Amino acid sequence: MKCKVYPSSKKHNRYVIAPAEKGVSDLPKQAQDEIGTNGPWKEIELDPNRPLIGLDHGRALGSIQSHGYHVQEVTIIFEEKE
Repeated sequence: MKCKVYPSSKKHNRYVIAPAEKGVSDLPKQAQDEIGTNGPWKEIELDPNRPLIGLDHGRALGSIQSHGYHVQEVTIIFEEKE
């Protein structure tokens, strides 16, 4: 499934993933509020056979099917090894 990824207007490490064919105005109000005036950051292919770091494809696809969108928070931790 082709999807657009929008950065959240509320939290810097949160993103809204929605079907690529839908515009922001087609999404539920909660998703619209989360996106705010931000445009899409990138387009991705949700495919369980092509993993993306930190994204559970099954959960994301389930959220999109039941709610029309998925909210994903991303946290990256760097460790310095001696």
